[in-house]
Amino acid sequence: MKTIRLYSILALAATMISSCTDDSLNMLTVVNEDGSCTREFSVRMDSAGLVGKENTRYSNIIEDAEWIKTWAIMGEEERHTYPMTANQYDSIQAILNDKGECRNVRDTVVVYATRTFADAEEMSKASNEVFGETGITSEIELDRSFKWFYTDYTFTETFRKIPDLELVPMTDYLTEDEISYGCTGYPNLVNGLDGNDAKKLLDDLESRSSKWTDANTFKDVFDVIYNNYDRIENAPVTKEEFRELEDSLWENMRNRDLTFEAETCYSEFFGTDAYSSIFNDEELPFKTRKIMNLASISIPYRLVMPGSITDSGNSFSEDNTAIFKVSGTYLIHSDYTISVTSRKTNIWACVITGIILFLAIGSFIIRIKRQ
Repeated sequence: MKTIRLYSILALAATMISSCTDDSLNMLTVVNEDGSCTREFSVRMDSAGLVGKENTRYSNIIEDAEWIKTWAIMGEEERHTYPMTANQYDSIQAILNDKGECRNVRDTVVVYATRTFADAEEMSKASNEVFGETGITSEIELDRSFKWFYTDYTFTETFRKIPDLELVPMTDYLTEDEISYGCTGYPNLVNGLDGNDAKKLLDDLESRSSKWTDANTFKDVFDVIYNNYDRIENAPVTKEEFRELEDSLWENMRNRDLTFEAETCYSEFFGTDAYSSIFNDEELPFKTRKIMNLASISIPYRLVMPGSITDSGNSFSEDNTAIFKVSGTYLIHSDYTISVTSRKTNIWACVITGIILFLAIGSFIIRIKRQ
């Protein structure tokens, strides 16, 4: 629980109001004309992961032989067989050292895991296995609508809400648009604001998101203590009396920095350290631990569709690529859906139609001449 007290609120608040992303993992999805899909994860690793295949967070990708793994130096197209050899690692580090750059191999090398799936459903299942430890799951659908001269494609991926983590509704402190903006950048609430007004808005969002985190953390801690009350030795009050004191405890703590002071607040309120055993038990199911892990996940997501994008949904578009950000924090509150539509011209249909028209016109002219 000490880790939760020290870092969870800071991590969550920073994620909700920052546009920065976790560069350790990126995701690319390419929808092919025949309905098959290619998904590629790119991840940065330390020496153990680059040379020895040890990467606990995304080990499901590394250990699955069906994902083709390669590595490349950032900015270079050439890819190499993964894992790299110790000599390759040392050679890259030596080059960086010779250039006098304060970087290591992890800063310059990207590992790719690529796999092509027969359909969207198959890709969804495999991706959920990749994210297994985080609790993130997604459902993917691809609709193809053939209309002779062109085919419309609509790709939809819904990342499901992680259940039972939002003990206090976020909407008690933030609007739906504010929650979405803090986690995804959409809708852009600072659009049209000057620097001062934008800062005021962001400061206000940070303050209210921190208040929600305080309230949610308080509820989490209180419930864990209550549900494990029989573990507490020399408890100052009975379990029933403890429940009756919930409102009083919150009034006492709501203006304190719970990031650092939750355990201290309980000790001061009750005049005893009896509850410290709960705070220090790493095995107890504090939901705030899961929230902290989710708050560290912010994945840049690029989606490439057949033809030209006609509706990019809530994404930013660049070079006919839809760009999203999958925020773990947002999944505490609700589902997050990516939906993009594109249109691919069927050249072969145009050619066939042209040939048919040419033959029809030619036949008509011949009949006229014969008459």
